Amino acid sequence: MARNTNDKGHFMISYELLRLIRWLIEHDQEGLKRLVEKAFDHGLAQEITELQYFGETHTVDELQGHVVEFFALLEALLAETTQEDIVQEALERSRIPAITQVDTHHCDSGIMAASIAKATAALDANGYENGKEIFCKELLKRWKPAKRLHSH
Repeated sequence: MARNTNDKGHFMISYELLRLIRWLIEHDQEGLKRLVEKAFDHGLAQEITELQYFGETHTVDELQGHVVEFFALLEALLAETTQEDIVQEALERSRIPAITQVDTHHCDSGIMAASIAKATAALDANGYENGKEIFCKELLKRWKPAKRLHSH
């Protein structure tokens, strides 16, 4: 978590938060760009212009406070998303108990998520009683087992 430490002027960032930042840089630069564009459209451009013309100054503590607030918000959003994901997964598992029987070491999480989403959508849209059948069909459509040569 982004937080102050005993040393004035220093703070720590969690490993999870660093992974989120790395992921965003590697996988969602367009999303970050849209966020910056939105900020510009909603007043950031004006604030930057005013800063350049009026030479607004901030103390190091104020600037550090902004950075800490930003990281604390990211940390809170990450925790909230993690909790929502856990709740959603529990809900899906209760609706389709067969999910717990899949060995996830042999099937990646993207395939599982897509199969669960498709089965859940079918359950919601059509009121199917047996989510297991839909889930298994979707899983088999997507699963591409790696060919492994076993030498004995």
